[in-house]
Amino acid sequence: MCLTAEAFGLFLSIISLQNVSVEQGLVTVHTSDRDVTWMATGALWCTTAPDGGTLAMLDDAVTRI
Repeated sequence: MCLTAEAFGLFLSIISLQNVSVEQGLVTVHTSDRDVTWMATGALWCTTAPDGGTLAMLDDAVTRI
């Protein structure tokens, strides 16, 4: 799944930054189930995490904005 930089910024603004680790070109969101790593890919931020559950619902909501 990939998000635009704007949508990814919106996503990060609604979660606790205490659950986020940042490295150059990588952002890892730590959840109780697993860590989800996002990678900068051109103008998009992408993850290989499976589309499902809350993350998929969030992606759908952000896409509609």
